[in-house]
Amino acid sequence: MFRFTKNVAWSVRKKNIDIKSRAEDTGVLREKTLGYWESRKHMLYYKAVFQFICVAGFEAKNIIDIGSKNAEYIQWAGWIPERVVLDLSIPNPPNSVEVIEADFLSFQVGERYDVGMCCQVLEHLEDPVAFCNKLKEVCKRLIISVPYKWRGGAPGHIQDPVDEKKVESWMNLTPNNTQIVVEPFRESRLINYYDLENGPTYRFDKSFVFHAIAERAGYARIA
Repeated sequence: MFRFTKNVAWSVRKKNIDIKSRAEDTGVLREKTLGYWESRKHMLYYKAVFQFICVAGFEAKNIIDIGSKNAEYIQWAGWIPERVVLDLSIPNPPNSVEVIEADFLSFQVGERYDVGMCCQVLEHLEDPVAFCNKLKEVCKRLIISVPYKWRGGAPGHIQDPVDEKKVESWMNLTPNNTQIVVEPFRESRLINYYDLENGPTYRFDKSFVFHAIAERAGYARIA
């Protein structure tokens, strides 16, 4: 009878760790070679985010993306006249957008933006509750995303694992719509949408959702 000894068990675990490490090394190398955005823009998650923008921002006059790093998906929303990105530092900002380099918690807004976005930021923060409270102040409609149930170990992720309950505790608000996007053979992300004017029970008509996505799809250049 085959006995699954400690040495065999360790060998299996080590092999799995090595495979995971090689995959992570490949991802890091790809980002270093192509850059943050070029190495990621093909992801299903960004396509889903774009559809949220199509619907929530169908008639928007302005949109702000908080903590965007070097992601350029805000350029896909070309029908929105005023597009703004805000972060502590934006070394390579997207073209044709307004850039604000500032501490978001100290940022003063006059009139609330029609749409606000905050993608893959909250998991990095020591106090996501304060950040979420500020998000609710600066926009009328809000799209956020977080890594979904990641086990930890991702650089800078101090809140992992994150799930629906944790995000709701940060926001103190139930989302109007939510979606979990799973990359093939890879990780998942949670996208939440909040209508901060009409409340959490408001729903878009299905026919409008189809129309909005179809109408605005031509603005995106998605690989």
